[in-house]
Amino acid sequence: MQTQFRVLVKIGDQVKSFNVEKNSFTVGRSKNADLQIPYDYLSNLHFRFDEIGNNRFVITDLGSTNGTCLKNN
Repeated sequence: MQTQFRVLVKIGDQVKSFNVEKNSFTVGRSKNADLQIPYDYLSNLHFRFDEIGNNRFVITDLGSTNGTCLKNN
């Protein structure tokens, strides 16, 4: 069963919202990314998000130049 996720990306004071309907997806600038976000600070394939079950998730940096940071609100 696919889950719908809302991905929030904050750049400065702006927050952009993206909806994704996959259990596993990549994020980056590239057209090959499942979620393409055309921001210069993102690598072509920046990170991968995987749902591993029981409300558990893994985010893997894909060798990005700027790294991947998470903030839990």
